[in-house]
Amino acid sequence: PVSTFPNNNTANVYFTSTSPVNATVSQAISIGSLNLKSEWTGNLSLGNSAFAITNDLVISGGVLNGGTATVDVGGNVSLTGGFFTASTNVLSVTGDFIDIAGVFDASGGGKLLMDGADVNLEAAFDLYDLEISSGAKVTNNGYVFVINDLIIDGLIYNAGYGVFSANQITGSGGVETNLGGQEGAIGI
Repeated sequence: PVSTFPNNNTANVYFTSTSPVNATVSQAISIGSLNLKSEWTGNLSLGNSAFAITNDLVISGGVLNGGTATVDVGGNVSLTGGFFTASTNVLSVTGDFIDIAGVFDASGGGKLLMDGADVNLEAAFDLYDLEISSGAKVTNNGYVFVINDLIIDGLIYNAGYGVFSANQITGSGGVETNLGGQEGAIGI
């Protein structure tokens, strides 16, 4: 385990080519931001403790393994490379979630909770559970397949080619579409 991992809301943590190849977080942590640089080829495991990021999570290289931790990202999540295996617990994201060239795997039984006021999803996502909080508006510009439950208490705005598919859709929110002559769908 890494014993020198900072634990304050303002520390910006970077993993680069000079960082340890593998690291494990074995205690509750709160940091400012986390950036796994493209040259880093290691594995950061979050274990089973709470892991809070006040601002952005950027993954350009290496592997972030969420374990069973509760992960809270107060800013954006950006995958421009690398791998992100989401926690089997809850991954809460307040900002945008954009996957350009990384691999995001959240099919292991955890929940992605989108709780920001105006959030963009841009990628192909396979999720176990997805919850859109009350007051949140999620604009979908990609393909989202939810294996289990899609809970909509906020608003999903299905734009462009956006597709949502779920086993069960519940909640008190709504769905709007603006397909602009393009294909898009929401289905069960």
